[in-house]
Amino acid sequence: MSIFKQFSKDDYTKTPYVAHKKYHVAVGDSTDFSGVAEGFEQYPVTGLESIHVNAYTFDPILQRTLRQNSFTSGTIGVHTYTERETTNGFVMRSVHDSLAHMYYTRAGNYMGSHAVNVNHDSSFCTEPTRNEFRELNGHAQLFSVPQQIFGDKIHETDINFDPDNPALKILSGTAGNQIDLRDDGFGNLYEHDISFGAKTSLKIYHALTASCVGYWGFNELYPYHQDYVLGHCPTFFLSVKDGSQYNTPTLASAVFVNSQSCADIRFRNAIHGTAAMFTGQSGNAYDNSKFSYVQAKHHRHLDFRKDEDFAISLWFNAPHSQSNRVSGLNYLLSKGEGHHSDPLNGNIWTSKYPFDLTIGNSVHNLEGWEQGSQGKLIARRNDGLNYSVISSSSDVTGSWVHAVYQKTGSMLELWINGTKEANLLAPDSKLGQPGNDKDLFLGIATRMTWSGNYLTQSDGTTYVDPITGNPKREMVQEYMRPFSGSMDEVRIYDRALNSNEIAYHYQLKNGTPFVGNVMHEHGIITITHPSESYRNIARNCTMSIKNTFKITEHEYTANIKRGEYNFTMNPTITVNEGTGSRDGEIASFVTETDWDPYISTIGLYNSAGQLLVVGKLSRALRKDDGYDTTLVVRFDT
Repeated sequence: MSIFKQFSKDDYTKTPYVAHKKYHVAVGDSTDFSGVAEGFEQYPVTGLESIHVNAYTFDPILQRTLRQNSFTSGTIGVHTYTERETTNGFVMRSVHDSLAHMYYTRAGNYMGSHAVNVNHDSSFCTEPTRNEFRELNGHAQLFSVPQQIFGDKIHETDINFDPDNPALKILSGTAGNQIDLRDDGFGNLYEHDISFGAKTSLKIYHALTASCVGYWGFNELYPYHQDYVLGHCPTFFLSVKDGSQYNTPTLASAVFVNSQSCADIRFRNAIHGTAAMFTGQSGNAYDNSKFSYVQAKHHRHLDFRKDEDFAISLWFNAPHSQSNRVSGLNYLLSKGEGHHSDPLNGNIWTSKYPFDLTIGNSVHNLEGWEQGSQGKLIARRNDGLNYSVISSSSDVTGSWVHAVYQKTGSMLELWINGTKEANLLAPDSKLGQPGNDKDLFLGIATRMTWSGNYLTQSDGTTYVDPITGNPKREMVQEYMRPFSGSMDEVRIYDRALNSNEIAYHYQLKNGTPFVGNVMHEHGIITITHPSESYRNIARNCTMSIKNTFKITEHEYTANIKRGEYNFTMNPTITVNEGTGSRDGEIASFVTETDWDPYISTIGLYNSAGQLLVVGKLSRALRKDDGYDTTLVVRFDT
């Protein structure tokens, strides 16, 4: 007789499954940006604000402002800086630095088919989804959800993603002025009531993603903006991120940075996040020998042949008068080789370029089509035989303007602020080839031109061209017609855009419907969009969160043979059980032939005899000695 029975491996099965539970949380009050879910009062969801703060110091020897690696409190010049804290007592700078280090450091805004992290070793969150878009600006908010609520992770989407029933939803504001943020399931937080509607906006974004061959948003440059350095901190020579799938090597030279991110910064001149600001001169206050420009290395996908469609979308802010007025035009964007002719060869066009964008300055130029071009945007294309030019009908200076220049089929088009202002029949594709192998430049154009030096032969004599009979001068790269003003959100596509996609870029200034991210496995939710409309969400909002919890069902089958467990240790079978005496006698009813014990409880023990699981039957089960009995015990972990 024994009260224990050994299980075999055939008596045990383990079945995992995933469960989801939704919690509702109200976050924010006047003193503490936190909220609790019902039943989890001891585990609050915490809302936090953050802001980027850099330390700069003036070097009297170099006579320029330098960026430091650590924060400096106190007074610099006429400005005094102190640590700013959230209402619930967290240092904003530290919160922002933590976000950058754990989730956004070296994270590229890849719009292609690859994950967002350039170097997984430099970010804590090393497994972003392939469709995730991460972008950190100078101001950010976050919610920290305790693991007791989000479980294994905040629920992600599946192939049947329904934006009307999201796993995460955040509501802020009052009726009629409410912001509705939702998770697209890929880790992107978007505004549900955004232009075009949620489904259409997400569809357009993903359709554009595959076609984007170059994207420079300049938003990663927010650390280089601070208002006490003339309002704009220079980048000097700084790597700029191409957020397309090609990650084109890009360098900024003497480009300044202006920002939209920080409410307390005077110079907030950016259309989204941070923008690049070009001096338009051959130098700046720190180095008068450097032009101000952005240079992206050439690759085949940034070049377009005669029969290939393309589209260029960008925001720019040009002053009414350009700093450089040597010519009537200043370059916003060029694919190398600025427009020029060869005077020694009958003024035949020697430049070949698939596109460029220029702006007419205040100089009255008498070169034919340039007459009356002051303040107009001018788009050009040259295949060496055919020179195509179209210009805007409106003045594009004095404020931020969105432009799209594209080739669609047989037409060249120029769109300003969502409206098509000009079109032109493209040259016959049977003629010249506009492509070249030159780098892409923003804010300037380059060309090969003759220097003042003549080519010499090995004997030191001047080289004479055998065809023309003229001495031949050496060719050097010339920088010319620099642009003064700002540019932001520059995108190049290898196809034309339809009117709906152009309107999408105009209305959604960062080219995406996204305002933040959801780190599902960490319970971290961020709002990184620089717009003031999202600025106070962490202070007061309600959210619903559906979690993901892996549960394992354990099943043990206890097969009790007819001769087993036909006894009881219940003290009620003794005559003197009430006295506590061990000398009690077995009651007479136990010895009757029709008596059987009843099973009311079953316990599962480990090999050390420790009780692990107790199962209570809903009603006592008679253990009949004439039959085998099977008990099935199930429990979840």
